[in-house]
Amino acid sequence: MGSPPASSTPGRHDHAGARPRTGFAVVGLLFFATMGYGTVTTPLWPLYQDRDHFGPTMVTVVFSMYAVGTVATLMFAGSLSDRFGRTRILAAAAALGIASVLVFLLWQSVPGLLTARLVQGMGVGLTTSTATAAMVELGHRGAVRRPATSATTATTLANLGGLGAGALIGGMISEWVPGPLTAPFIFFGAAIAVAGLALTLVPETAPRGQGPAPATPHRRAGALIAVPRGKAGVYFCSGALGLTAFAVFGTFTALVPVILADVLESPGRVLSGVLVMLVMGTAAGAQLLLRNARTRTLASAGVALYPVGWLLTALAVHASSLALFIVSSVVAGTAAGLLFKTGSSTVDRIADPQRRAGAHSGFFLISYIGMALPVIGLAALGGVIGTVWSVVIFGLVLAAAAGAGMAGAVPRMRGR
Repeated sequence: MGSPPASSTPGRHDHAGARPRTGFAVVGLLFFATMGYGTVTTPLWPLYQDRDHFGPTMVTVVFSMYAVGTVATLMFAGSLSDRFGRTRILAAAAALGIASVLVFLLWQSVPGLLTARLVQGMGVGLTTSTATAAMVELGHRGAVRRPATSATTATTLANLGGLGAGALIGGMISEWVPGPLTAPFIFFGAAIAVAGLALTLVPETAPRGQGPAPATPHRRAGALIAVPRGKAGVYFCSGALGLTAFAVFGTFTALVPVILADVLESPGRVLSGVLVMLVMGTAAGAQLLLRNARTRTLASAGVALYPVGWLLTALAVHASSLALFIVSSVVAGTAAGLLFKTGSSTVDRIADPQRRAGAHSGFFLISYIGMALPVIGLAALGGVIGTVWSVVIFGLVLAAAAGAGMAGAVPRMRGR
């Protein structure tokens, strides 16, 4: 049986008096807070290791649970807002975020960490595709002056800016406020709750229509990812750009503790957050500064800088140089930001409006696989060939993937 028309589904109507600009700000706040919450644990792992008496391997396992929750949710539920509405699914995502905060606070053990990170990842998975689609649609309704570029830039700033801010805020609160393993979660839980309640001000933007839009939904194993019909090549090449960008973020999240442990005997949690914020903030800043540049220019610059960033990172690890690591963070973050913007804007351009969340869901699914691979791979290969050579190998393979992604997506976009 086909699904009922969107217009007949309760909750799909626009809220009276709700303005697109207000809705845009509310969704952006929820997006930012949720992504920030996803990285709040980055500077806290040494505290958890001391409390629960586990080593680096368990840190990798706990991180993997977050990745499992995010990827599985993107695969099986990322497109639900195309059918049930953006605000309803965003409210569910906020509820998952708050639920995971409660698990972090009340179940203080390794099983509790695993469960909390899984639920946390599920909330992030629901938010990324839904919030991206909602902000783009609100942009086209007048929330921003230039929806084709401004809305996409805002979504990536909320995404990457949130990822960086979460680590920084987590480090600052845990360092300066009593209760280092409770206060950061109370802060982000409150932020998500406020944004979730403010969703009543957001007009529904999911397109009304009869039946599915002309897209190719990949439904193997229940997946609900919408690949735009006739654009599969461009779509998956764009996904490769997202994967290579998020691989940088995952790698630097994994390497920050290694660098700080080698260089400083007692690195503060604030410094850990600052370094993560540096790579994420550079990625977001590069997109903001070059938001009006042509897609080919963005992609070319990103592909050119990408291997340089990886090589500098390997040298920083080899030399245990904090200064060189900072330089590599800026170079790699810039490359990742440009590649991510290229991929994300391309997916938004080719996505059918009635399957927009499903299209973004697949893009983020591929991207988050890229974020998880280096964390797991560096832990596995590092003990065999060393961290330096692991970084070099990952960098070369991913640089080739970035070049292939550009070759598959950008030539079809001449003049943009």
